[in-house]
Amino acid sequence: MSEEDSPAAKVVSQLAIELAKTVAKRYRIEVDTACAQIMEAWAEERALWQQAAQEQDPARLARTRAYKQAADRAKTKIYYHLRRYRQDEPGLHDATARLRELAAAEVATSDPQALAARDAVVASHVSTRERLEDLPAFWAALFAAVPEPTSILDLGCGVMPLLYPFEGLGQATTTYLALDRDAVAVDLVHAWSALVGATRLRAQRWSLAEGFAGVTGPEKGGGFALALALKLVPVIARQERELLPVLASVPARRLLVTGAKQAMVKRRSIDRREEKVLRSFAEDHGLTVVATLDTPSELGLLLERA
Repeated sequence: MSEEDSPAAKVVSQLAIELAKTVAKRYRIEVDTACAQIMEAWAEERALWQQAAQEQDPARLARTRAYKQAADRAKTKIYYHLRRYRQDEPGLHDATARLRELAAAEVATSDPQALAARDAVVASHVSTRERLEDLPAFWAALFAAVPEPTSILDLGCGVMPLLYPFEGLGQATTTYLALDRDAVAVDLVHAWSALVGATRLRAQRWSLAEGFAGVTGPEKGGGFALALALKLVPVIARQERELLPVLASVPARRLLVTGAKQAMVKRRSIDRREEKVLRSFAEDHGLTVVATLDTPSELGLLLERA
């Protein structure tokens, strides 16, 4: 009899499935994926396996301290895994190299090889992956509010610039400056810019605490036509509230701020909370709401200085 067929393995697997169902109801994860992560975490739980070797009744095993501690640790591990913005670190480094290879070969951004490499990147980054299903709705709403923006400043860009429709609705954009403090995201955007055109898309490491002294755009006075702060304001409001005035001073004629409708990890709506934060940001810093954005996963306000 193999280890997988042992009584202990059977009862542990059964409990893993039941726990995975509970986790999937609360967190944004599929049951099969949750079960696989639970079993991976439990492979190191010696006390659980020792207890399972003595107790093959799932209900009784579930009442033991060994199981409860193992279950708590597995749930915590899943939670923090889901909170990671980058889900596949080694894969993203490989994707950067692949994009550079394609750029050296002068492959077009519409080439299937380029699209496959790009899609592997955006699917591994939480902020873009959760927007993928309604991406057309997002771009339609954006360009309805701001037709043909000639220059864009993207704050905390992540890998969103890889999805910008430079050859579609965004073809009027001749300058796109992407800023992020994450070196991996900046490298990925920089690699993609080699395919798009380095003079058209640029990426730069930056943090909000630095301010905008070194950020220059093509508009009169060194500004931009539009600044994007996608899902950024609620995060800053929670973690670095003192930097909100810096964000409000962005050198752009208009600023699009957005928030998520669903929590990043848990299966619950947060749209009312996010909208309240966005509107408070506008009111507190003398910014006027000139348009709204609404997609299945995201809500936003287009702001101008009063």
